[in-house]
Amino acid sequence: MLVRLHDAGGILWTMGNGGSSSTGSHLACDVSKGIGASLSSPLRALSINEQAITQSAWANDFGFENAMKNQLKQLARTGDAVPRSQEVGTPQTS
Repeated sequence: MLVRLHDAGGILWTMGNGGSSSTGSHLACDVSKGIGASLSSPLRALSINEQAITQSAWANDFGFENAMKNQLKQLARTGDAVPRSQEVGTPQTS
């Protein structure tokens, strides 16, 4: 996936909820700096969790359950990748 992403000039978008947000940020850093720095052209990776103000604004106006989805709709383009992972946690219910 990363080779195809690099060749297409796409961006790897990462994210996470709760403690997993740091996992998404760490992955973006490892990919862009750790792998990308060794290439002649960059391998771009960004975590939408790093945009706390934007994420908070989306959550405030459209609900937290839609905040990441709305950010990706605005930012991601054809050729980008969004890896999915499932973490086990304790969801809060009302």
